[in-house]
Amino acid sequence: MGQYEILLVDDDPLILKMTDEFLKSQGYDITAVSDGASAIEVTDQKNFDLVLTDLVMEPVDGLSVLRHAKKRNPETMVIIMTGFGDMDSAIHALRLNADDYILKPCELTEICARVSICLDKLKLRQKIRTDREKHYESLCKAHENLELKVEQRTAELVRTNDQLKREIEERKRMEKILSMYELIISTIRDKMAFIDRNYIYRTVNNAYTKYHNKPKDKIEGHSVAELLGTEIFENSVKDYLDRCLAGEEIHYQEWFVFADGKPRFMDVGYYPLIENGGSVSGVAVSSRNITNIKQTEEMLRKRTQELSERVKELNCLYCIFKLLEKKDVPLNEMLQEIVSHIPSGWQYPEKTCTRLILEGQEFKTENFTETAHRQYCNIHIGGQQIGVLEVCYLDENLEKDECPLLKEEQNLISAIADRLGKTIEHNRADEALERMNEQLLAEHYQRKELSKRLIDLLEKDRKNVAMELHDQIGQTLTSLKICLELVRNVKNNRTELEAGIKNAKNKASQAIRELKNIFHGLRPAMLDTLGLVPALRELFNEIENQTEIEIRFFYSKNFPKHFDKKQEIALYRIAQEALNNAVKYAKAKEVFVNLILKNQSISVSIEDDGIGFDPETVMADQKKGKRLGLVFMRERVIQLNGEFQIESREGGGTHLLAEIPL
Repeated sequence: MGQYEILLVDDDPLILKMTDEFLKSQGYDITAVSDGASAIEVTDQKNFDLVLTDLVMEPVDGLSVLRHAKKRNPETMVIIMTGFGDMDSAIHALRLNADDYILKPCELTEICARVSICLDKLKLRQKIRTDREKHYESLCKAHENLELKVEQRTAELVRTNDQLKREIEERKRMEKILSMYELIISTIRDKMAFIDRNYIYRTVNNAYTKYHNKPKDKIEGHSVAELLGTEIFENSVKDYLDRCLAGEEIHYQEWFVFADGKPRFMDVGYYPLIENGGSVSGVAVSSRNITNIKQTEEMLRKRTQELSERVKELNCLYCIFKLLEKKDVPLNEMLQEIVSHIPSGWQYPEKTCTRLILEGQEFKTENFTETAHRQYCNIHIGGQQIGVLEVCYLDENLEKDECPLLKEEQNLISAIADRLGKTIEHNRADEALERMNEQLLAEHYQRKELSKRLIDLLEKDRKNVAMELHDQIGQTLTSLKICLELVRNVKNNRTELEAGIKNAKNKASQAIRELKNIFHGLRPAMLDTLGLVPALRELFNEIENQTEIEIRFFYSKNFPKHFDKKQEIALYRIAQEALNNAVKYAKAKEVFVNLILKNQSISVSIEDDGIGFDPETVMADQKKGKRLGLVFMRERVIQLNGEFQIESREGGGTHLLAEIPL
């Protein structure tokens, strides 16, 4: 890995340091800078194989680093690191030829993997460039060899020409023999020709000249190679002529491409011309153009085969759609059955294998092997790829350009992938709807239980107020009444009169204090007079006096004295309920309360060092109508369009945060 130079750019010192150390630990040579300007300066001084840069930096951002790096060296790989909020900028970066992007926050291992992938791409590009240079050298050598072969072929043609001169006399003799048959064959519709042992046309009939669209003098006396083309002569005709000249009678049907470039399917017969002495002096050739017949047969065969393939594809598609319609089959089992069924729709099912990769899960046929002959289609949901469906052909004896997979089969795999995506999307939508219904039902029951509990608490508060009025204020007022009646009966004793009035005054003061205590329990008067901060301080002092808990209270200096009454009482009750839980359940020794005014919102944070709790257990109890204190707090915050969070674990204390917009 040390052979690659990597430039790391990030204005976050912690991320820069951690990424730098991790990549170095993986064996990379890293140059780390903390801003875009330094990155541009470094790239001017040194070439880098890869630039890993943050997107959002001041004053020079990651896009400027990308442009500069690509302008200086277009082969430099660039990876953009961005947060979820910067997706538009990340897309813009890819349009500016960024090679990859990474969404932050992310694992260091993912960064390392992306770096490795980009460096592999760079290595592949360099290899391709090297291979091109080698191929160019090979072409030059091939050109030289071709020129040499042309010279050799020219020499061969010269020798052939000499040989033809020596055989002129033999040709004249053959012409005399062939002239006898000219009249007979001139009227035959089949194309007829007589060829001597030197592959020269001695005579041809009218059908032959008409077929080749040439006069007789352009055919007779000329070689077969000259008329049909050297390639056809060497590859197809010469072997048959040699066999016929050896005494064999030959009949065959074959495609020919003549000098006009048009292919024709010919029915050809070669018949040896045997002289009196038994020697073969030439070949009689009879040929018939049966291209139309062959094309009709071939078209019928192809149509029959194509129809058979389409029927197979439709059957395959029908079976898959029937499987997808089953609601009682688990999704994984259904996908495996679909994968096993797909090869039946292909041209060669026994040589076809299938694999489906869906969000990390793999479903494949038992014979699956990835080969060069491959068709695939990505599976998307909502524009996002979630998997891929692959079909491979197992015959490794074929060349890459001989793939037997058909265009219609690609359409079939696309249709299957599209239907799979829609089915999975529908299933997920149904599952999401079911979960939402369950959640709404649970919330409905919870709200119903909450309403019942609120009514019970209201009745309990009324009962407590009535009992306190009867047991405390009622007795005090009764005692006051008795004192006043005693004072009324005092006539001439001033000392006794003053003592009675003083006693009555004390009783009245006691009734007033008891009444204030009741009012304070219903709503702290200090909240309306002095505001939230003094009211909370009074609440905390009372709790500290009654328990062994130490409460540390912090609040913003600019915290307002008064704001919306509903918000004041909500924050007060949340703090009161949280501290009540800390006293009754958490067994806390120390509680930190923070009251913060920030960005047009007020938040209260309460954290204790108690025994904590398991949130799942508490949620289960809440659904049963138990331990509804947290529900009350959450409902108060939701009613004011705020946010409520709570974190806790057994043995690790509890942290509660409520934020309400002003």
